[in-house]
Order: sequence, then structure tokens, then C-alpha cells
Amino acid sequence: MSLLLCATPCALASLQEDASPITWKPFETRSATGDSLEGRIGRLAVPERHAMPDGPQITLAFAHFKSTAEDPGPPIFYLAGGPGGSGLNNAWVYGTAPQ
Repeated sequence: MSLLLCATPCALASLQEDASPITWKPFETRSATGDSLEGRIGRLAVPERHAMPDGPQITLAFAHFKSTAEDPGPPIFYLAGGPGGSGLNNAWVYGTAPQ
């Protein structure tokens, strides 16, 4: 299982670095328990309006963290809604809290 956190809604056909227009940078933060949490920040440029594919572009940013489970399940997509606050901060706090 992977945890993919989106700062804005995103639809990704692939997370393969060599097969997509996504740019990646290493990223490190802390889990809810204070442990180091390594991941990567991805950025993907998409049309501002899908009806105008050659028009202005916007960049969607998101975070990707690999699972540490022995038998990972399907990926988790966390999409924060509404204005204000950081969806990324909320997601990794809740996503890494002890069960």
C-alpha cells in the first residue's frame, strides 16, 4: 500500500517516473508518532480547463509515501476538501497515527 496525498485533486495514470510527465523531489517529514517519514513530492502540469487542452496550465502538487507493511494493500488517496488548512498536514498525521 502507498499513501498518496494530494494538495489539489489529481488523477494520475501512472506513478512510474520514466513513463509520466511528473517531476519528483525527495521529501522528509515526521509521522504522528515523531518518526522520520521519507517520501517524495510530485508535480504534474495539466490544462487549467480540460475543454482547452492547449490553453493555460496549472501545476498540481502531491506527496507520495511508500508503505512499510509486509503485505501492502491498495494505495490510499487522501483528497482534502474546502479552503484553508493543509490537506498534506492532516493526511500524514491521520495516515500515520497508531491504530
